[in-house]
Parts: sequence; structure tokens; C-alpha cells
Amino acid sequence: MGARVNIRYLDPRLVVTDFEPPQRYPWMDEANCLGVDPEIFFQDVNEVTAPGKKYCEPCPVVNDCLIHALVQENPNVTRYSVRGNTGPAERDHIYRSLRSKQ
Repeated sequence: MGARVNIRYLDPRLVVTDFEPPQRYPWMDEANCLGVDPEIFFQDVNEVTAPGKKYCEPCPVVNDCLIHALVQENPNVTRYSVRGNTGPAERDHIYRSLRSKQ
């Protein structure tokens, strides 16, 4: 089973409220999803067994991916894809938890 990010240790100040354009980071070259059709990460995203999650679970950079999603996504808009082995509802829960700590 892949590593999980413990949200208790995420700094709520890292969560942005303004959209920032996507950037490419070196850790992305190690991602299991590299070269995979991105559409798979937009199917059944609220399901625990979403098709895209099969790439995330054993991924060596799953934590980097989740932190990147939390830092880059605007928490005030709807999210659609699987990122860092989480669907939109799971990241919404993380955002709410982080906001309650501020």
C-alpha cells in the first residue's frame, strides 16, 4: 500500500486561494501516471476504486502529488480529477480540516 499524507502536518498557509498556472517539477518524472491517458483520472473520481487510483496507490511520489494538488488548487472551486490518490471529495475534506486549524 502506498504512503499516506498525514494532514495534521500540512501547513494551512500553503493552501492557496488564487489559481496559479501549472508548473512542471522534477518529481513528476517519477510518477506512475507519466504517459497515462489523463482521462482515466477524471472517471468516477468520487469512487474509492476510481480507475486513476490504481496508478496512485503504489506511486513513489504520491505525497508530492497530493501536496502539489493542495497547494495549487483553488479550494473555493469544484475539483474533478484524482490527484495524489485522492478524489475531489477527499481533498474537500482536507481543505476543511486545514481551514479549521487556521
